[in-house]
Amino acid sequence: DEAEKKLLQWMWALLAGSDQVVSWNGDGFDFPILWARSKRLRLGVDANRWLWLDHMMAFDRLNTAAESGEEKRSLALESIGKAITGKGKLLAPAWAEDVVQGRSMGAATYDLWRAGGRHRALLAEYCLEDTDLMRCIEEKTGYLVLFQTICEACSIFGNTRGLNPTVQMDGFMLKLGAIRGEHFLTREHREGGEKFKGAYVMKPRTHGVETGVHVCDFKSLYPSIILSFNM
Repeated sequence: DEAEKKLLQWMWALLAGSDQVVSWNGDGFDFPILWARSKRLRLGVDANRWLWLDHMMAFDRLNTAAESGEEKRSLALESIGKAITGKGKLLAPAWAEDVVQGRSMGAATYDLWRAGGRHRALLAEYCLEDTDLMRCIEEKTGYLVLFQTICEACSIFGNTRGLNPTVQMDGFMLKLGAIRGEHFLTREHREGGEKFKGAYVMKPRTHGVETGVHVCDFKSLYPSIILSFNM
């Protein structure tokens, strides 16, 4: 715990000169882990001092080709890195294979750390390469710069929540209202309001295999039916 505490203190000190922290799948792992560990070690850091932006979510939201259905791919950093930049994660060198044993370096993280010495140095290099891969993706796409422009136009924060189109529209309308001297009525916000009922799903009549089915979805079902029956 003492070593982890020093490491986190060093990280927070480095972040003091920045306003925004960006990480791939940060909302899904990095951010909550950093906050929870810092709280457990009683570092007294207020995470609200920074804007936390999930680069993966920004890529997914602003990648219009995927939105239009022209492009379907995994959002894993390895997949996006290879598709956008032609570069993936760092591969394990031959001398580390006795520890890695055919796995990805991400899967072999603990064993590399436990091995110590140059294996730990390799692990640090792996992390640095991941970070640089994000930089290369942004260099090719410019999505983070684009998002910053949206934030400035809509007067919203540059965090993951700001990627929500509703948040952007609300921010823009409030800004426009302030410019025109309009005061909008305050809307009461209630957590967990009544949800709309979803579509009615009929129980299918069995005409074949019903149990032990692994895939129960069908891509482009309606067009396929139309083509199959020449409708």
